[in-house]
Amino acid sequence: MPKQNEIIFDDGENTINAFYAEKGDDNDTSILNILETKSGKVLFTGDCGIKSYNETKKYLPANISVLKSPHHGAKHTISDEFLEKTQPKSAVISTGVNIYGHPDEE
Repeated sequence: MPKQNEIIFDDGENTINAFYAEKGDDNDTSILNILETKSGKVLFTGDCGIKSYNETKKYLPANISVLKSPHHGAKHTISDEFLEKTQPKSAVISTGVNIYGHPDEE
């Protein structure tokens, strides 16, 4: 398990750092990663939800280029405050056939 906000990859041009909420269920404690390149920042959110936000917001960058939408686009996994903090230019939702109905239509 990486340390909080630890750089886990650095090739001199690109970095990846990791952070996570320390309390909650398996989804809430998903590892979040920020890939930073000279072209911009990508935030990978795993299955985290709004509960994770309060613990991890100090590590979240502003002005990210791409947001991987939390928990396959499930409802109530992202807040206005989260979006205001990160200001993503684009978002990606990973999805497929599932029993949970993700992503939500909203």
